[in-house]
Amino acid sequence: MIYLVRHGETDWNKLKIWQGNSDIPLNETGRAQANAIAKRLETVEIEAIYSSPLSRAFETARIIADYLNVDLTVMEDLSEGRINLWNGKNILEVLSEFKDEFEIWRTDPYAEINGVEPLANLQSRAVKSFKRIVLNHSDDSNIIIVSHALWLKSLICWILRMPLSENRRLRINNASITMVSYDRGEFYLESLNETWHLNNLSNLQNFGGVSYGESKDNRR
Repeated sequence: MIYLVRHGETDWNKLKIWQGNSDIPLNETGRAQANAIAKRLETVEIEAIYSSPLSRAFETARIIADYLNVDLTVMEDLSEGRINLWNGKNILEVLSEFKDEFEIWRTDPYAEINGVEPLANLQSRAVKSFKRIVLNHSDDSNIIIVSHALWLKSLICWILRMPLSENRRLRINNASITMVSYDRGEFYLESLNETWHLNNLSNLQNFGGVSYGESKDNRR
């Protein structure tokens, strides 16, 4: 099983500001969310964890990896889409300042707009890196990939054979888990945007007495 994880919450997420390739760290809630993911998966034999190098994803992955005592590998191609043109802005600001550019980018995956990575390019590197990871493990392995909303949506569109321009119809919340299985060369979406592990997040704030970096083996 492949567990696709979106990073935990950041302050920019709370403010609904586009982050893209900006390197924004987790906030306190985001760290608690990462711990909740780790606890959710502690009974699963995870073989490896892969992460985007951006701080919010890497810190999420590091908390999970330390808890599960699993090796963590960072891959550049797991990074979020590059949207320098509207990084640091909310959607209303983007629509006010770059309405035409945004509409073209949103509807045409191959649109070449200065300062914005085409969605088709993002999907291409998402699929290539995903395949490279999966093919490095046996079909029955359990692995975790920690990335970002648009990266994950692009990949899921490919798995479901959906038009990439329809990615906005997929909801991928912070610290959600989406499960994908692999069988005889085919990928299957087993679940989408699971967040039930966050239901008792208040009990995990400040890690519920568990120290950052402490492994599950040390707590038994």
